[in-house]
Amino acid sequence: MYPVLFRGASTSFLMLLATLTGCSSGSSTPPVSVPLAPPQVAEVQCDKQHSSHGPNIYTCQSDLGPMFVTTVKDCSIPEKFTFQATTRQLLVGVMDLTVMSQEPETLNSVKTLHSIVHGTMDVDPFIMSIYTFHQNDCITDLVVWKGSTHLKPSSDETAKFSEVSSSLAKNLVATLVPSQEQPRAES
Repeated sequence: MYPVLFRGASTSFLMLLATLTGCSSGSSTPPVSVPLAPPQVAEVQCDKQHSSHGPNIYTCQSDLGPMFVTTVKDCSIPEKFTFQATTRQLLVGVMDLTVMSQEPETLNSVKTLHSIVHGTMDVDPFIMSIYTFHQNDCITDLVVWKGSTHLKPSSDETAKFSEVSSSLAKNLVATLVPSQEQPRAES
């Protein structure tokens, strides 16, 4: 396996995220990269990649090798946009984009749209899971991806990737959504 695929998978998407979070299409609040809580990140064997600027990207160890995780929160999207439309907006610039599946999924009582896509970025193929959900007036995307050795992953590769990415997402989504419990009044 070529090590450039793993390096390329993280840096290519990093450039895409920097573009998305750094450029605004006239909105008052551009998308932002949201950091994840350190205890949950450590629990799922993830380490934050160090960079002075740009998105929060984490490298996670898995049965499939290194996987990468980031989040993008956008509070400027009009309510009329669907999750499918916002997912497509996140993937602008991806070549040979194929949506392999897109269906509702609940992660720790959070209703999400789970999309699995594959494509190429800067000639490096990748496979990606995106979990899109509403939080207050914002849309948040929890994105899990890894480099791929094939331009088109097999159905077995896709199923295994979906399983591993869902496991990661279930553990990390709690860091993005505040607890629904109300604080108790002290007596």
